[in-house]
This record gives sequence, structure tokens and C-alpha cells, in this order.
Amino acid sequence: MIKPAVAGVGLIGCCAVIARVPNLTTAPRLFLLLFFLAFACYAAGIWWLHASDGWRATTVMLAVGIIARFVLAPALPTLSTYAYRYVCDARVAHGGISPYTYSPMAR
Repeated sequence: MIKPAVAGVGLIGCCAVIARVPNLTTAPRLFLLLFFLAFACYAAGIWWLHASDGWRATTVMLAVGIIARFVLAPALPTLSTYAYRYVCDARVAHGGISPYTYSPMAR
């Protein structure tokens, strides 16, 4: 279980660095490198977990997944602004106006 745990720590480390980059669109090479390393750690961890004990493998997978999600939770969405558009559309719809009536630039 040491190899999958090390792969999980590598995945969490890559997620932590990705979360600290203020704007991922200005650093595409760094983002792609970190994303590739995170995927490599994920693939290695799954490969090593395939041959391990059932309940321990499940525990390691859940722990790595939960920790990685908590590490990435405070990061702002810098690759896409769709999240902000959805919030704006929800506010307009909550006000009783169809969000499709006006373009976002007219708001």
C-alpha cells in the first residue's frame, strides 16, 4: 500500500500547486505539466491499487479523492468564466426575467 499512497501524495501535491497558480490561462505550460504529472500519479496509483487488498484500496482511494477535492476547493475558476455566467443567469432568473431575453453584455 506504500506505492499507491505515494502516488496519492503526488496527486495531492500537484493539485495543491495548481490551486495556488493565480491565473492558469497565463501559465499554460505549467498547468499542462502539473495536469500531466497529476494524471501520471493517478494512473500509477490505480495500477498499483489493482493488485491490492479490497478495503484498503477503497480507503486509500477515498482519502486521496477527498483530500484532493479539499485542496482544490478554494481555487477560483480561471480556465473558464462559465461559473460566473451561471451565477448571473440565476440572479436574473430569480428576478423573474428570462436570462435569454438579453445578452450578458446588456446587463
